[in-house]
Amino acid sequence: MRKYNRLRAFAVAVMMAVCSAPVVVLPVQAETEYPDFSYLGAVGSLSEYQTQFVAESIYNALENHSTGADLSCSEPIFETVDNIDAVRSIYATLITSYEIGMLASKSGLGYQAQYNQTTKNFEMSKFKFSYIVSDSKYNKTYANVVSQLDEISALVNDDWSDIEKALFLHEYITMHFCYDNNFKSYDTEREAECHTAYGMLTYGMGVCDGYANLYSILLQREGILAPLVTSVALEHAWNAVYLNGEWFYVDVTWDDDDRRTGSTRHSNFLKDFEGMQETEHFSEDWSTYYGLNIDALGASDMYSNAFWNDSICAVQYHNGVWVFAQKDEENQQTARYRWIDVHTGDCGEYFTDTEMWNVINKTSYYLGSFTVIGVYEDYLIYTAPNAIMYYNGSENFSLYDLTEDERNTGRIYGMHIEGDTLYYELSASPNAKGDTYGIDLSKVEFAPLELPAITETTITTETTTTTMPATTTTITTTTTTAKPTTSTTTTTTKATTTTMKPTTETTSVTTTETTKKTKKTTATTETTTTTAKPETTTAMATTTTAKPETTTAMATTTTAKPETTTAMATTTTAKPETTTAMATTTIETTITQPVTTEPPVLSGDIDGDEVVSVADLIVFQKYLHGITTISEQQFTFADLNDDGAVNVIDLALLKKYLINQ
Repeated sequence: MRKYNRLRAFAVAVMMAVCSAPVVVLPVQAETEYPDFSYLGAVGSLSEYQTQFVAESIYNALENHSTGADLSCSEPIFETVDNIDAVRSIYATLITSYEIGMLASKSGLGYQAQYNQTTKNFEMSKFKFSYIVSDSKYNKTYANVVSQLDEISALVNDDWSDIEKALFLHEYITMHFCYDNNFKSYDTEREAECHTAYGMLTYGMGVCDGYANLYSILLQREGILAPLVTSVALEHAWNAVYLNGEWFYVDVTWDDDDRRTGSTRHSNFLKDFEGMQETEHFSEDWSTYYGLNIDALGASDMYSNAFWNDSICAVQYHNGVWVFAQKDEENQQTARYRWIDVHTGDCGEYFTDTEMWNVINKTSYYLGSFTVIGVYEDYLIYTAPNAIMYYNGSENFSLYDLTEDERNTGRIYGMHIEGDTLYYELSASPNAKGDTYGIDLSKVEFAPLELPAITETTITTETTTTTMPATTTTITTTTTTAKPTTSTTTTTTKATTTTMKPTTETTSVTTTETTKKTKKTTATTETTTTTAKPETTTAMATTTTAKPETTTAMATTTTAKPETTTAMATTTTAKPETTTAMATTTIETTITQPVTTEPPVLSGDIDGDEVVSVADLIVFQKYLHGITTISEQQFTFADLNDDGAVNVIDLALLKKYLINQ
């Protein structure tokens, strides 16, 4: 009895001591918030559940800077070649589309497997990987690249549509990064980096999968799916972009003419399969890392006629509209500086500028306009051969004129703006990379802005018919400086134009430059176009053989990129005078349509409801800026002046007709 009492007393004492001790609260680890991986479906031989489990496990490991992801799934993942490939494909998708995987390595992959006595199978228990930076540098490096991504993402307007966001980021990458032609000469570590978004952000350059990787991550931040598409035959990578329920292809690498900053191409932006074939994506082995069926994509050609396709330089966002430079159809030396509001379909022209980019110390010039545009505050800035110009909404002014020494060595063939600094590139020809110089824009005394909201065209009618607008129409190009407002009044505005005196004789001069090419490049002249062999990409193919051991390493094979040297011929035409003059002119185009006693009844009825109304105008505007497509019959009804083209002239006629109604 005493012994029991002693034991009870001891127990009570212990309990009192425990209760009086301080309570230690263990931290609760926050659950990882995973992206929506449902778009992956069932990758390879894995089920949808296994795919989701593997994606979340790898994502969690990357987020915690771990070198292994747990694969102990309730639906066991057996050690088979197909399952190993599927897991590796999911890993490749995550490190090329999500910023969390930017520093993960594509090589040195492995896994662990355990034998299950019950199922009599080896089951994968862990997927192993590494990083391209050391553990000691990881946190600082990761924070730095995320900060750079944040700076780029901060430039994206939340009010933009997904199409506008995709356009802006396409332009941004082509203007701020360049192709790394020397990647083969790097050591192993640097060679791996040039294939990643990390390498692009760190060195300002990379190769095709680096471009596609960065574009995918930036779009992913905007909630836009843009997985990498690869071709072993082409040794190349680009993106498939999912916008508004449709798939499109984008090849930022081949749209980047890095010889001239700002001279972005758009021949590989939001294209379908046929459109990409036209730019020499000749292969049939297209695939995504997670096995997306390319053949079943049915990529859309909705934007094959969008406004950016005709732009000769990067498109810029300016005062609520998108601004671009378009080559004049009749005079290759003339650039037309135009704008479009993609939300309303309204479009117009600021001004035109005719310039000659002449060959240094010769009386000849390169065919075409090589202007580049930029935006600083509310000013539109553009390049001429010997000057940086700006437009205040009403007039054109010189911001900077080349010095005599500069004019003796080159012409301005490239430009971009970073913060308050404008960088222009001085080069002897449009085919050569030049030297870069800076101008502090904060010290420039700009002319006051003049930003009235006016209509985009002026229309004067002389005669009318029962179903069509005026048969004779005079259209005067207007200078538009802000997002236009709809108006029913007739307004005449003069357009400021920089002109060159016409040439009286022509001399043909050919200059030849040899350029080492490792990505597709198009010659800058109209008469001769040279295309280099497409670039290579590092294939992330691994060879794995299932073995009845616990651990098996996976080897990564990399295909070297061949080097191609191409000579580019540039044809120039003589110009007897080099004097330039700024002239303010009124451009008038008279379009005469034959008077018909029985015009087509449905002319202007684009939506096919047998009534010409505002609804047709909306369809027309959407077609002009690439939001929708029209059939051949609709095209015929939209071609109001019967010139074989559907453009802003027809739009003006339709507007006038509706106003008269």
